[in-house]
Amino acid sequence: MERVLFLIMDLGENIIRGYLIVFLLADILTMSSKYKTKRAASLLLISQFVLVRMLITNIPVMKRLLYGETMIPKSNRTSILVILVSMCITILFSFILYTNKKIEILYLTFTYFTLSELTKFTLHSVFIFLLTAINKWISHMFAIENRAVFKDKNIVFSVAQLVWNLIFLVVFLSLFYIILKQLKKLLVMEEREIKTSEIMLLAVPSLIGFCFSILLRSIMYSIKGKEVYFLMDHNPETYFLIPAISSLCIVAILEGVKVLNELIKSSEKEIQIQTYKNQIKNMGEHMMDVEHLYDGIRGMKHDMKNYVADMESLIQGIEVDTPRYKQEMRKYLDGLCDTVEQLDLKYQTGNPVTDVVINRKMRELDKRGISFTCDFFYPKGLQFSAFDISIILNNALENALEAVKQQKRNAYIKLFSYSKKNMFFIEVQNSFDSILQMDASGELLSTKKDTTMLHGMGLKNIRSCAKKYFGKAEYNVNDKEFVLTIMLQGNAQDNSLHNSSNSLH
Repeated sequence: MERVLFLIMDLGENIIRGYLIVFLLADILTMSSKYKTKRAASLLLISQFVLVRMLITNIPVMKRLLYGETMIPKSNRTSILVILVSMCITILFSFILYTNKKIEILYLTFTYFTLSELTKFTLHSVFIFLLTAINKWISHMFAIENRAVFKDKNIVFSVAQLVWNLIFLVVFLSLFYIILKQLKKLLVMEEREIKTSEIMLLAVPSLIGFCFSILLRSIMYSIKGKEVYFLMDHNPETYFLIPAISSLCIVAILEGVKVLNELIKSSEKEIQIQTYKNQIKNMGEHMMDVEHLYDGIRGMKHDMKNYVADMESLIQGIEVDTPRYKQEMRKYLDGLCDTVEQLDLKYQTGNPVTDVVINRKMRELDKRGISFTCDFFYPKGLQFSAFDISIILNNALENALEAVKQQKRNAYIKLFSYSKKNMFFIEVQNSFDSILQMDASGELLSTKKDTTMLHGMGLKNIRSCAKKYFGKAEYNVNDKEFVLTIMLQGNAQDNSLHNSSNSLH
């Protein structure tokens, strides 16, 4: 009867602990789409956890492998194998069930098992002290005569141990749930994908805590002949040290996530400030371009009479049919054409703001001898902010220019756009003859030599604007060509497919 009760308690504990795995992973990881329902996948994860632990600890064949022919554990060290096998199989199933990065899944499952061990050792000393006190009290009661209620000593000790295990189990699972809930709260707060380097940093306290737990299981108790060695009996200070160190490890794991969140928030604020600075800079450049355009137009209008007067002076001062007249007139007209061309907008996109951005970049590329092809139109019917589109264009073209300006030959940049229903796509292509440089998280690094810690701000600005319209920016390299594609979602007024060739004036 006693064995059945302990078996039921063991089964209940494993079911609840299996549920707690799902509880931790549910809102942090993404379930694979090949499973019809999350409930089915969660049930599979819980079932494997329960089956593995119950089979290892209760099936005679497995007990012989672990404990020998006597099937009695001679030291606490044998329990390490149970933990390692259960953890490895749980990690394997998690890899199959979830689609996140393997290192992210590994960190969460490993931390789950670490916190489970640390929570047990935090409570273990207190409950061992309590059990020792209960056993002494029962022994004292048996030493007193005429205590009929304690007639059967073995039954009393068995009941006391059963109650002790039940209370320990309830307190352990309750505290473990609270710790996992706090960890989950801290991890879910982070909206963006966690970088590999950040996960490795978070894993350090978990690894230390796990090693400490394995050490304790190795030395906690052992049986040599008829003598039982118990660590706390020989070293009373461990009654305090073990729960203290275990608690500190738990705090370190939770605080590590909390500190990382604070650092990420601080970094994002810095990036946001830099983004705003870049947007202000872009706005200033737009205003200077527009001011230059309007000043030129006003100047042309103001000086038109002077031009006419100068031409009349040339006609009157030099005979018309002479070579000198033709030479002076050609020189004067060429200068006049150069002035007018500076004000001419070669590319007209349907919006004055994007006109200015593209034509300014075109003039800069012409000066550098870089080929530029443009087939872009402004999507009037999708209700995008012209300023946001100009930020995307300015940063995309600036990034492309940075990539091609060092190329010795065949440098080019191409700009295209097209829309379908409420989706608008911008594509920038440029020649590419080097190797992509990535940071530790897989993000593209800037090609500028003067960049500091804020790498690839141009791409960050583009993604920031795209995010406002539920879009994204992606890039790839094929056949020595770098292609950046930006997708934006607007409010469509026309469901037909457009391209820039039939939208340009």
